[in-house]
Amino acid sequence: MSTLIWWVGYTFLALWLQEGFQGVDFLSPGLIVFLQAEQWKGGFWSALVWGIMQEGTGALAFGSVLVFDVGLVVMFVMGKWLLEPENPLFVLVLSIFLVLWRELVVMSLASLQGLVVSWPPLPFMALQFAAYLITWALIYPLFSKVVSRAGD
Repeated sequence: MSTLIWWVGYTFLALWLQEGFQGVDFLSPGLIVFLQAEQWKGGFWSALVWGIMQEGTGALAFGSVLVFDVGLVVMFVMGKWLLEPENPLFVLVLSIFLVLWRELVVMSLASLQGLVVSWPPLPFMALQFAAYLITWALIYPLFSKVVSRAGD
């Protein structure tokens, strides 16, 4: 199967899930899989397309998805020094940091615009954490089996 077909299908599924679970991010696990497969070019282009789609949907000024994605890549690269990226523990720890990072980005950028945003309820943060883990646990092994890891 073509890598492009795989990711277009994943994008449609993730957007459909985001429509059903308002405010929950299902695209970031795809970026994690790109990074794990060391498909940097594909990850860049997908993050760009996904970012453009997501930036226009919220009340924040442009840039929150960009800041979040840069933080995701930085945390991924730093985490690689400690654990193997394919290790489920790596993704567990990364998911915890991403949930907190996401809320920090939203609160910081909202405050720059003079918007008052409260810390989200714990059940919502737990839902986002579960979404990251479950989505990754489903797509990573499937991606590894269906799509060749030999490049973009």
